[in-house]
This record gives sequence, structure tokens and C-alpha cells, in this order.
Amino acid sequence: MAHSVTLLAGTNSWKTYTNTFLIDNATEGLKVKIELTRAQGILWARNISLHTAARNPVFQYGKYLFFSLGGILVAMVFLPYFKVTSKLFCKGMALALLIAILTGTLLPGKEKVTLLKETNKLYYLVVNTFKQPSSKSKEILKSPTKNYKTSTSGQERSHDLTKVAHFVLFCFFTFVLCLISSPTKPLTLLFNIFLLATTTEMLQFFIEGRSPLFMDIGIDMAGAISGLLLGFWMIKQKWGKPSSRLA
Repeated sequence: MAHSVTLLAGTNSWKTYTNTFLIDNATEGLKVKIELTRAQGILWARNISLHTAARNPVFQYGKYLFFSLGGILVAMVFLPYFKVTSKLFCKGMALALLIAILTGTLLPGKEKVTLLKETNKLYYLVVNTFKQPSSKSKEILKSPTKNYKTSTSGQERSHDLTKVAHFVLFCFFTFVLCLISSPTKPLTLLFNIFLLATTTEMLQFFIEGRSPLFMDIGIDMAGAISGLLLGFWMIKQKWGKPSSRLA
């Protein structure tokens, strides 16, 4: 399973980057990778090292406290949307999407990697069924743990569908909440979604094999804004122009 120490963009001066992560008891080896992707130039790194760190008991108590506070925050923010007496289908969809978001957050790194491999296998099975002979599809079915890659412009790239899932889940979740509340306060809705995105990302600090990434929060908010715009368009088409109040 992969852990990210840092993600950089542009030109950066020398700086020390550190990260702490849990290692599964069944781990037989570690591999450190430094990559320059989707960029041109030179990447310099020095004094790369790994150190054993003991788990502080305070961390475990902090984990339970943070999870409890996160659960209370999510309940306080989104429970009012489910108190609407009508629109049962939309409320059911919103609940299912919220559960999917939280499940993805709480999924340990090992299970996440396994799920991604199975998803990639299914994706390439479908793609190669239409592009290549059936023998390729049989090969994919026989190798469920292989990390399949495809070549684009001479460079191989793997498909990380988690970023797509971030965008799609938050897009549809915001869209459904928009339909439920017919919001007169879109900025409040976006702020609530931002709280959810930040909370779920910070919870990953306490999940084995996971690391919080600010980029994922950005992807979540991009999906939320798209869902909000789609919801307002839908409301305007069906019920007329929504209120222009933004606070």
C-alpha cells in the first residue's frame, strides 16, 4: 500500500518533509519512490531515511476523540437536511451517498488497494473486450491482483479511480442536498460540504495505511460546486428561478 510524504508543484527550495504512517504486521519490505510526473525539469532529493517510531498511547485516545467529534459534527451539519418531511427518495439517495463517502474514508489502506485492483481489473476487462481479442480478457480474469496499465503517448500510466470517486460522490451528494432543501443559502451548503470534506480527510490521519491529502479536499469541493450548479439548474428548469440570496 502507498503512503505519500509530500506532493509538490512548481519550483521549490530545499525543505525537510516528514510523515508518520502505520505499517501492517505482515509487511515484508518497504520501497521508497521519488517520482517526477506530468512535469518537466529536474527533481533533486537528499538525506532520505526511514526511522522506527513507537505509537504513543495518547494517539489512540486522540483517535477515539477525533472520530467522536467528527461524527457529532457530521450529524449536526447534515441532520437538518433529513428532517424534511417530503422527498423521501432524495433523502434515501443522500443517505446512501453519505454512507459511501464515510465508508471510503474509514477503509484501511490494505482494503483500499485490494478494491482498487479489483476495480482496475474490471475496467480493463471492459476496455479490452472491445479493443482486443478475448484472450486478453481471459488473462485479466486469471490475474486479479495484477496492476493493469495502459500506454498513453508512449508513457505508461495507471488509473487511480479514487480521485474520480471523490469528485463524483461529492458532486451527487451536493446535488441531492440541493434538491432536498431547494437552498436559499448556497454558500452555507458549500461550507457544510467543506466541513465534511475536511473532516473525512483529517480522519484518514488515524486510519492504517491512509494519509490526508489537501488535493483531495480540492477535488471534493470541485465536485460540490459542480453538484450545486447542476442542482440550481435543475431547480430553475422545474420550479423557476431560485432565490438569489447567498448568505
